Amino acid sequence: MPLYQRFNISQSTSIIIWEIKETEEQLMDGIQMHPSDADRFQRFTNPKKRNEFLALRQCLIEYFEHNPAVHYNEDGKPFLKNGYHISFSHTDGFAGMIICDKNPVGIDLELFRDRIKRIAHKFLRKEEKKSIQNKTEVEHLTLYWGAKEVMVKITGNRRLNFISELSVKPFPYQPNCETSGTIKTDDYHKNIRLFFKSIESLHITYGWEIIA
Repeated sequence: MPLYQRFNISQSTSIIIWEIKETEEQLMDGIQMHPSDADRFQRFTNPKKRNEFLALRQCLIEYFEHNPAVHYNEDGKPFLKNGYHISFSHTDGFAGMIICDKNPVGIDLELFRDRIKRIAHKFLRKEEKKSIQNKTEVEHLTLYWGAKEVMVKITGNRRLNFISELSVKPFPYQPNCETSGTIKTDDYHKNIRLFFKSIESLHITYGWEIIA
């Protein structure tokens, strides 16, 4: 079982990271394929996507000792019917989940890649850009990107504008640090706590909505 990391953020919030090394048949072990899961799984033809799907169900087994049925709302946001908030992410060779029984949560997994520089203008605000230094540009950009991905996952709204509606409080780059973010649209205003954690080559961003 290539459970990569499991850490408890608090009594109510946990993160589980799976390193995907098994075959599809091995990843199937112990998984109950609920109708809602089977319908989604059968649509995947790419072996990589199928293994990521199964690895996330193994993360659920790690937490619950079984995998409850995962459902998706009209925007594609996953949810459980047992009252827990969840968020999924995956990147090359890894799949991860954050779960909380209180607040809406989000997680993003990334590996540092130079190509992030080519899309920075699509998600970075002017005040955020000012905090970035050349020597850690790729790493810092990845953190900002991850933060905004987390905020999108918390709401489930993929239509959010990464520049005009999502803002991250500027912060100096460190592999493990934290900041805050704001989601502001015509319909709502949400405050988000954001955390960054690096484990070897894997970078994890996670956070949750602050509920008064």
